[in-house]
Amino acid sequence: MAIEGLSIRPYLDHNFQEQIGHALRREGFDVVIAREVGNERLSDEDHLRWATTHGRTVLTHDKVDFTMLNEMWLERGQTHTGIIICTSSQQLAFREILSRLLNLLNNVTAEEMVNRLLWLDESWSNPR
Repeated sequence: MAIEGLSIRPYLDHNFQEQIGHALRREGFDVVIAREVGNERLSDEDHLRWATTHGRTVLTHDKVDFTMLNEMWLERGQTHTGIIICTSSQQLAFREILSRLLNLLNNVTAEEMVNRLLWLDESWSNPR
């Protein structure tokens, strides 16, 4: 259950399944989907910049580019509001992705996500 002011506010980039965003909304999370705000054609860095400007954590399947962006931003001393990567959308069923995301969103605060990159593919028995 989302807690206003504490919970991660997900931003699904252009390649993340929109159905996950709709399911998270039904669970009470404040979700933005790139297409809904006209961002489907942004570069990966612009997705990260937009999400950070709006206090949101990026959800993506793009491990290569967002791993590099995370490193670049940290090296430059730039702050971002977090990145969550799920690389195995083909291997993980919708329900498994949703379950892992809900576990993460219910155990990690927005503040804890600042400048952090997390992998949804790993076990979420203890996301801290």
